[in-house]
Amino acid sequence: MDNPFLFEFENTTPALVTDRHMAAQMAGFRALHYCTGLFTGGLSEPQLDESFSRRGVRDVETVIDREKKTVSVYYSLDMEPRIAAWRRGLGCTQLPIGATLELADDLPEFQPSVEIPNFDNQPWPMGDRNATLPLADAKKAAVSAVLDEAFKNTDGT
Repeated sequence: MDNPFLFEFENTTPALVTDRHMAAQMAGFRALHYCTGLFTGGLSEPQLDESFSRRGVRDVETVIDREKKTVSVYYSLDMEPRIAAWRRGLGCTQLPIGATLELADDLPEFQPSVEIPNFDNQPWPMGDRNATLPLADAKKAAVSAVLDEAFKNTDGT
């Protein structure tokens, strides 16, 4: 490994993005991805691990606190981990580079007395029920024509 970070990567970005910042970004992405997958999406750790292994990201220390609903991902030996924290009705948020877990305690939250509406049961467009009805034949044909044109190859077929 050519870099001192816990992530393996090749920095192909402009010179303004340092390897240190790139490692912090990757750790933040992992923390947010795991937080959202676990606490909002109901995915399992093996499912999330698989999604990262397909991207070629090797294992890095990822600490999941199910009670506090936080995910911490370590990326450098001399920096705080990147942290994502879940909040009821708001989902996950990524804390800034260098933040500690104590900052998660100060994030805004809904009071327990606030009822979060269930949009799954409300009809479209105010909710998700019937949001995926099939298109009418005329609209379906129009969309297909646009897609066919957009995906023609260089020969026009």
